[in-house]
Amino acid sequence: GALTGLALPSLAARFHGFHGGYSLYNMGFACGVVGMAAMALLRAFGLGNEKVSSFPLQGLDTPLLIWVLSLIALIALAGWLLSPGLAEALAKLMRHPGRGSCGFAGQFGMGPVLFNMALLGLIATLYVFLSGGRLSGPVLGAILSLIGFGAFGKHPGNSWPVLLGAFVMSHLGNWHAGSDSIVIAALFGTSLTPIPGVFGWPAGILAGVLHIAVSANLGYLHGYVNLYNNGFASVFVAAALSTLLTSLGRREDTPEQPQE
Repeated sequence: GALTGLALPSLAARFHGFHGGYSLYNMGFACGVVGMAAMALLRAFGLGNEKVSSFPLQGLDTPLLIWVLSLIALIALAGWLLSPGLAEALAKLMRHPGRGSCGFAGQFGMGPVLFNMALLGLIATLYVFLSGGRLSGPVLGAILSLIGFGAFGKHPGNSWPVLLGAFVMSHLGNWHAGSDSIVIAALFGTSLTPIPGVFGWPAGILAGVLHIAVSANLGYLHGYVNLYNNGFASVFVAAALSTLLTSLGRREDTPEQPQE
């Protein structure tokens, strides 16, 4: 474990070039590669582990919903109070592709960033219930992740295509669209927001479709020892899709940094 912790920062920095910044969950990929190598060695000697699924906080939908909506409301209120020109700044933020150096606070100020975080939290919560899902510990964690990444790369403008693609695929595939694992995969699939931000919304829908399919089939590779399986999957999707779209000349004329 200690050796893994020492190696991960260097590996994550190196692996960033693999996907070119088209996935926001770079560390999840590094963890997946380490887990895959570790499980390969263990299995070579007849060792392994069983998949264990535990979803705490199930059956507490109403208290959790009240809690998360209250949090979202407080974040939105703080954003509104901190930004007199909220609408204009938020409109600029929504045009950001989400790729490259995408820390929003330094570019747009804390007010618009907080309001963006609240919008993403509301969208994520709506997605859970529209999919037929329920609030549980991991699902709540995924919602909070979207809220957090509202300060770094994600906004409704580049998130909705990925969520739409994930929603469609979750209902077409051989799984239950409202299961925790599929809902979580859809929410964490927004790590691919740089794809629609750079290549347009149709590419984002395709990214969401691919992410659901890929994330459902990668757990065995790392023996489920990587808790960031969706970050692991998103990098494979980002690397393949961005390479293909670039070769086809589908890149939009959208800079990595918006012009002020």
